Amino acid sequence: MGRAKSAEPRYYTFVPVASGVGSPPAQQRNCCRSGSQRVGAQRVCSILLVLLLAVLVCLYKADLLLALHNPSKASDPLQQGAEGQITDSLLEAAESEAVAPAPPVPPAPSNVRDWQLAWPPGVTPEGVAEATRRLEALTQRTLHLDDPEQPWNQQPSRFELQSVDGHVRHNPSFKATANNQTMFVKFPCIRGHHDLDNTLMCERGQLQNATAASKRHTESIQRVSDYCGFGHIRTRSWTAPVHGTTPQGIEVNGQLGMFAEWARGTNPESMGKEAKRVWANSVPIEWVWYAAVHDFIMCESDRHQGNLVIPDDHPEQPFVFIDNDHELSNRRSLAADLLTPRDPSCIPSSLFFPMNLESWRVHHYHLPLMKLDYRCSTAPGQDIPLPSRIRACLQVFAATSAAELQRNFDIVLLEFAEGLRQRAQDLLELGFWGALEKTASQGEAGFWADPSRLPFEDTMFPHWRGSIWRPLEAPFCDWLEPIPAGR
Repeated sequence: MGRAKSAEPRYYTFVPVASGVGSPPAQQRNCCRSGSQRVGAQRVCSILLVLLLAVLVCLYKADLLLALHNPSKASDPLQQGAEGQITDSLLEAAESEAVAPAPPVPPAPSNVRDWQLAWPPGVTPEGVAEATRRLEALTQRTLHLDDPEQPWNQQPSRFELQSVDGHVRHNPSFKATANNQTMFVKFPCIRGHHDLDNTLMCERGQLQNATAASKRHTESIQRVSDYCGFGHIRTRSWTAPVHGTTPQGIEVNGQLGMFAEWARGTNPESMGKEAKRVWANSVPIEWVWYAAVHDFIMCESDRHQGNLVIPDDHPEQPFVFIDNDHELSNRRSLAADLLTPRDPSCIPSSLFFPMNLESWRVHHYHLPLMKLDYRCSTAPGQDIPLPSRIRACLQVFAATSAAELQRNFDIVLLEFAEGLRQRAQDLLELGFWGALEKTASQGEAGFWADPSRLPFEDTMFPHWRGSIWRPLEAPFCDWLEPIPAGR
């Protein structure tokens, strides 16, 4: 997937209203020409001038307060067109800039109330109550995992393997077809397959260890997801031996593959700006909450617009998550990453909540998706309501030691289990916003602890490279149509 072009960062400057006072008309200056009449007229003129100045000062202060209360109404060339509306031409112009200066670090508010002083557009108390009920029902649905027709319950003798665009750099990945069913399969490496990262690992005889680590990681993610009731928002993953021939002509004879359901539908990455805007506006509140809670608990570190699919076969569902193997693990997915020493702490990165790489990309490049920020679907100063099943899951995680969690769910590293336990405890004790703030502060501390960081006046990409953390940005919710509380 190509790198997004950078855009000029958005700043909010509040320009005072012009308040110059012109000279009085000639007849007013000469209205009184002598004696007490002149003195009385001068007093009247002075009083009128003072009153006029006072009125202008009041108007200026009112305009400035209005701008401070609602920054989205301030004059910003990247946000507004000729009549105060975002236009495609302005968005395209913003995205056409190759390099832009990095934004300064804004002071982070201590609470969501600092910017969300009113209900987001389209969100009402009745809508929040209805979305809370819908989310509870959604997480209580039963998944029929024992259905023998499901691909994870079958053992095909041979797969037809086809190339998948954009999935050959890090791990050999293919579209696999068997028994009239299509799946996605990924390998840590394949001997003789000339991918860019993992060939040496295969050639040096590490394939067995690499496959074992990948199998554990794939299956542990699915166990945790099932336990918390996240099966309806994501494709299912499993492992199985593969027999088939790759498009490069390499024979695969029983090597273990990491499978996922094939999601049929439209990827937002392929949609135009207006189509993205309409789709983002149609996502129900409860699904925004569900996505944000899922990505935080699972520590999804790669939830960009390309890792969602709008399903064709389930019109009642606004999206499904794909490519979920970076979860629990600080952007590490299969064996080449899992077996490489690296900081095991996990910082979530998702377009559904702020202070991370993927939400920053939305705010700066993919503006029509900004409505998916969970802050655009919550009441002022309120938090995401946790459904009973998810809350029960978190209570178990928080009350269990990291060693027990690692053993019960067969999590690859103890540090991954400790991160899961800590996120659960933070959600229960601090709420979603408090837990998110805490995690982001840890990411920020790690960012500035890196001595290679460049000053903010330098260009954007060299400054941020290698970091998931981003400074806090206010939500932009009021330039799209309202979010419904259900379909």
